[in-house]
Amino acid sequence: ILQDGDEVNIPKILQTVRIEGEILYPTTVKFHPELKFIDYVSKSGGFTKKSARGKAFIIYPNGSVDRTRKFLFVKIHPKVEPGSEIIIPGKTENTQAQIAQFGGLVATLSATLTTIITIFGFLKLNQN
Repeated sequence: ILQDGDEVNIPKILQTVRIEGEILYPTTVKFHPELKFIDYVSKSGGFTKKSARGKAFIIYPNGSVDRTRKFLFVKIHPKVEPGSEIIIPGKTENTQAQIAQFGGLVATLSATLTTIITIFGFLKLNQN
């Protein structure tokens, strides 16, 4: 409740950072200039098992986008500015699931080829 003498200040630039995507607790936190990209992710609970950490990116208030880069074995995260939105995308598909699918495909092809070879062998025996 406002009273006489109270003032309402609305900043021209949003003083928060929004963190969304594959993190434990998507949230909006107050911008602090000393905090880095990974600090904001930690304030939202951190990454999940499904997080595509190397594909994280940031949307700036002016609409431009910057992404996480990798140099040798070091990840270089973009600079966080007030009003930014950090997005942590999810992995597209689990590598183990892809390997299992491939294994199933190989087993099916193997069984089919074995059947074809057996049929041709049987036909050749009957011709002699």
